[in-house]
Amino acid sequence: MIRESEGRRLREKIEERTGIQIADIRFYAAGQNSHLYLVDLDDKRRMIGKILPQGIDSTGSADLEIEGWMLEYLNRQGKLSVPKVYWYDKTTILMDFIVGSGTVEATVETDAAEKLAALHSVQTRFFGLERDTAISSIIQPNHFELSWPVFFRDYRLSPLATAALEGGLIDASLMIKITRLGEKLDQYIGNTAKPGLVHGDLWPGNFILNGGKVAAFIDPAIYYADPEIELAAIYLYGTFGETFFKRYNEIRPIAPDFHDARCALYSLYPLLVELCRRQTQHVKRIEDIVNRFTG
Repeated sequence: MIRESEGRRLREKIEERTGIQIADIRFYAAGQNSHLYLVDLDDKRRMIGKILPQGIDSTGSADLEIEGWMLEYLNRQGKLSVPKVYWYDKTTILMDFIVGSGTVEATVETDAAEKLAALHSVQTRFFGLERDTAISSIIQPNHFELSWPVFFRDYRLSPLATAALEGGLIDASLMIKITRLGEKLDQYIGNTAKPGLVHGDLWPGNFILNGGKVAAFIDPAIYYADPEIELAAIYLYGTFGETFFKRYNEIRPIAPDFHDARCALYSLYPLLVELCRRQTQHVKRIEDIVNRFTG
């Protein structure tokens, strides 16, 4: 009954704001702090309506306007397959429905490597982005910064570590170590990386497969970064395997010392994201990485 009422509100909102006439609308799936609805139009097209459900406390969380903007940004760049967005506001996105089937196999990994290598080759002068974005439901602060170690410290590690401390998820001693690590990041990651556009949140649930390829990447968390941070997240989550890294390396050679320090350091960011989503099992792994570099 709740979903029927939610679907009616979604239909009314789409038709009122866009003029698009809907033939049918029905619940499809629940995401992280969102509900997805299949939206069939009078002209036989099928779309997805994504909404923030009523009753969920989203105070301090990202809204869907950010996600809609990020998908539009990626569509304009034209290097990564993402759903086309037709309309969005703070609580709603209307976008293409992408048919999905299959599992991750060699052809998928090769295709993903080629598409992500192309995305990472979209470069600019600064790290960051012109506006804040989001990862999951967490606001991801951005700023134009010439120094990658400074950006990674001040706009990725520090905000999440502070949020984790304030939320009682880490203690003061670990926070002190993270702060100390941030002060000497340039010793471990250097400042020679070129800013490349990244998807930003490539865990295994954030793409749709079809025909042995990646039909679409979804739920982006974009900004300009050292592209190795994307590779570190893929390695951390096991999103893709050896075939992916081999093909990616053929297009954009991976530095031989990537696994010496940077892979572990960059994995701190997705681990802190998960921790701030109350996945407290990651505290030990965060501690191990921080202790490795702070003694």
